[in-house]
This record gives sequence, structure tokens and C-alpha cells, in this order.
Amino acid sequence: MEVFWRILILIGSLLIGILILRYTNYIVNTVGHSAWAERYLGLGAGGGTHNMWKIIGILIIILGVVIAIR
Repeated sequence: MEVFWRILILIGSLLIGILILRYTNYIVNTVGHSAWAERYLGLGAGGGTHNMWKIIGILIIILGVVIAIR
């Protein structure tokens, strides 16, 4: 049964991560901009918040893969 949960976590994390990467603009328009991300991750006007959400999506994918192969 443990294999079932690992596969489920892998599929779920891939799905959530890809959706975050795909719909970053929608998320930013819904949630709003982050002042911290704009200051430390921004490369231009409005880029920091988009970068933050893309990093979060990639980290979710990596975490799911690590849990699945552990």
C-alpha cells in the first residue's frame, strides 16, 4: 500500500506544480503582488512575484519526486 501512496503523491505534486507553472499569471492577478518577492527576486516590473510562484511550482515538483523515490 505504501507504493500506492508514493505514486499518488508523485502524480499530485506533478499536477499541482505544473498547474502553478502554467497559470502563474492568473495566480498573481488573483492573489496580488508580493513586496518581498518584487524586492529580492524581481528583474523588472512585476517579475519578482512571477518568479516566486514559478520557484514554488518547481519546488513542489522536486519535493514530490524526492518523496516518491525515497
